[in-house]
Amino acid sequence: MPVLHPSSPAKFTWDFINVATIMISMFYLPITIIFDFAFSAVLATPFLLIIPNVLVIDVLVNLNTGYFEKG
Repeated sequence: MPVLHPSSPAKFTWDFINVATIMISMFYLPITIIFDFAFSAVLATPFLLIIPNVLVIDVLVNLNTGYFEKG
């Protein structure tokens, strides 16, 4: 996997996908825990499995992202 430039369009796109995933999780988890609501009736199960996979892949992407030194 190549090292990503921190201000590249690919990194920006990935960060946007990650923010969307976190926003979905912020609503999904509390509603599921507090109200015992089954989202499998509303959202497809593969979609619900994508969320943890995106978060794990984000760790790998961040490990392969360069950084700015002195600037």
